[in-house]
Amino acid sequence: MAVTPDTYPSSSVFVNKLGLQNSKALSKAEAEITMLRTEEYRSHPLDGNFDLEHLQNIHRFLFRDIYSWAGELRAYYMRKHICEFTDHSKIEYYAKRLYTKLSDEQYLQDLSLPAITERLAYYYDMTNRLHPFPEGNGRTQRLFIEHLAANAGYRVNWSLAHAWQINEVAIQSFSDNKEPTLYMFEDITSAMA
Repeated sequence: MAVTPDTYPSSSVFVNKLGLQNSKALSKAEAEITMLRTEEYRSHPLDGNFDLEHLQNIHRFLFRDIYSWAGELRAYYMRKHICEFTDHSKIEYYAKRLYTKLSDEQYLQDLSLPAITERLAYYYDMTNRLHPFPEGNGRTQRLFIEHLAANAGYRVNWSLAHAWQINEVAIQSFSDNKEPTLYMFEDITSAMA
């Protein structure tokens, strides 16, 4: 089911389970709750096929205490800065194509460090272009990519990337400049010991 979340009157703040109507308070609560959920996920990752359903389940896991629509796809046009995300009516179509390709690539198994770095950068950029949720796309896709890398025997350490770098990488990828994403993954990806 695709959703267009309600907002509080005279506000752009999504109605939430916490009853927070101030965007700064909601952002702070989101950060705290999703940080705890992220650590929980890292200890006990959800089973999945690295597809749209898996991505939705990760989103639901991270945001279930905050939004009633956690894990649901957005049902409206979305744009941030120069980033025009996938049309909501085509999210499922493009996700199926993208994650079928990932399956065809055997979920990046048995790749060298340079090769997996390049493929992780690609799937990170393409998942970002989907931007399937009303909120929480970045946190969800980072955990998805981290889990994908771990499944292939690699570690993605997001703490080595600055928040400004992650945002800039997303913007640059929409300008068809893939190098910043690749450089970031070269810095944050390593083989598991």
